[in-house]
Amino acid sequence: MTLLFKDDKAGLISAVVDDANTVDYYRVMLHKGALFDSVGLFNVCRNPEYDLSIDDARFFNGGKVAFGTNYNYDLGDTLISTFYHIDRDYHDFLETISDAQNSNGNPFSQPSRILTNIRGGQGIFTFLSYSRDTVIVVR
Repeated sequence: MTLLFKDDKAGLISAVVDDANTVDYYRVMLHKGALFDSVGLFNVCRNPEYDLSIDDARFFNGGKVAFGTNYNYDLGDTLISTFYHIDRDYHDFLETISDAQNSNGNPFSQPSRILTNIRGGQGIFTFLSYSRDTVIVVR
C-alpha cells in the first residue's frame, strides 16, 4: 500500500499482482477505522469505503490490480485494504446483488435476478482467500 499526500489530506493506492495464466475474480474492499463492529455475538464488517467485484479478463490480465482513493483521509486514520481472490460463482452473485440493489425502486429499470450456486434456496457457497494490509496515515 502506498500513501499519497496533498496538503493536509492523504490518499491510498493498494495493489496485488494478477496471474496472467488464469482467469481470476476479485473482491476489493477498503475500510476506515476498525474492520469489525461488534453486534451481539457476531463481528460484522460494515461500511466499507469501497467494495468492488472485478474480473481480470477486461482489465488486468497479468498486470497489477490497483485501486486508489481520493485525498479523503487525515493523519492518524487507519486504513484496511483487502483483496479477496474469489471464484466466478461468487463474483456473479455479487454483481447480480448490486444490479438488484440499483434497480430497486427505479420504475424504469428491469428487475434483476440474483444468481446463486445453491439449488432450491438463495445465497452462495464459496471459499475466500485474501490478502490484507493495514496502514495508519502518518507523514
